[in-house]
Amino acid sequence: VETVVVTSMHERKQLMYDQSDAFVVAPGGIGTLEEVIEVLSWKRLDLHPKPVIFLNIDGYWDDLFAHMRHSVEERMNPAELVGLWQVAGSVEEALALSA
Repeated sequence: VETVVVTSMHERKQLMYDQSDAFVVAPGGIGTLEEVIEVLSWKRLDLHPKPVIFLNIDGYWDDLFAHMRHSVEERMNPAELVGLWQVAGSVEEALALSA
């Protein structure tokens, strides 16, 4: 395992993006949420074609998905927003979707 020290959150996210073929989003806190929202924003702007896969163990991300659907219903986001990610119920399924 390699440890990489960066000077800012932006640099961390850029490095993560540059070294990734796909994004598997495990249950996490505010930092994870910040990272996935940025990756989804980049995807929505067609800045990358990489898969974004939520590892939705025990429905962890269900409330976020409901919020995203609500933002579409309220016309805060376009309908295609909810098609920017995939959902996996297990690590094995997430890895299969990322291939």
